[in-house]
Amino acid sequence: MDKTKFVVNDYEKRNKLLLASDAAVILDLFAYYKDNPRTPITLWNEKINNITPPDISDKPNIIRGTVLEPVIRDTLIPIFHPHIKVEEDLNTYYSPDNDFMACHIDGQIVGKNRLAEIKAPAFGPMTNWKFNGIYHIPDYVRAQCLHILACRADIEGIDIFAYAGMEVVHLPLGRNQSEIDIYIRVATQFSNNIKKKTPPEPINNRDLGFLDIRKEPIGTYIEASINLKVNLREQQKKKQLIKELTSEVDDLSFQAKKEIGNAKGAKDNGEIICNLIRRKSKSGTILSLTFPSTKVA
Repeated sequence: MDKTKFVVNDYEKRNKLLLASDAAVILDLFAYYKDNPRTPITLWNEKINNITPPDISDKPNIIRGTVLEPVIRDTLIPIFHPHIKVEEDLNTYYSPDNDFMACHIDGQIVGKNRLAEIKAPAFGPMTNWKFNGIYHIPDYVRAQCLHILACRADIEGIDIFAYAGMEVVHLPLGRNQSEIDIYIRVATQFSNNIKKKTPPEPINNRDLGFLDIRKEPIGTYIEASINLKVNLREQQKKKQLIKELTSEVDDLSFQAKKEIGNAKGAKDNGEIICNLIRRKSKSGTILSLTFPSTKVA
């Protein structure tokens, strides 16, 4: 492997390696991502066929990250975290132990044996960074960081900075070698799949469908195992139950909306138990019931 510096959009180079941006895909964290769904098998297909993935440089989230990263690093971090200084680092780092892994980083923390990972999520996606009112590191970012730490055995940890338009959130991640080792095992297996040109085992419906369409149709049925019979019978029962419950809920909802009429909703001894929401559409006014905790009709 020619261990030279290269830029992140050099697909001739990156298709021969696993990079930090591949980590979340290998771990199946992007299969249902709305704008650019990627799965282990789509990534495997890119690597073995040297395919350049669709250009998403014109997507708002990509433009936002490209434009804001230097602003966050050079201007906003010094304002919100004046005790931390981040220096840009444009080098390519290769894993000393796994020749199929490399990474690029967003910066070095000056005076510390730590790296910086800079994110610029939009305000909406930034809500995924919160749990019970406390900021945490999303799984896809953690996966990227585990990959970087696997490539940089000399580094103690990574400081993650996220900016969605207000303050810069700072989330430090320490080196957890057991987590890193687990990731390396998964990445190694994926790398072996690439070398042998054998697709990874499907772990989501998209990849299962991808493999299924490549099978030669033989027009027969398999004899169901005991486990498969139990699985399918349970699905049948639950789908029938959902169908029955949906019909019941629709009837109950209709009767409730009819009784509420032009009122805003209903109360029980002063406590609001439902709201009747009215929304305009091309076909007329749509009525929906909402409840204090969740929407059910």
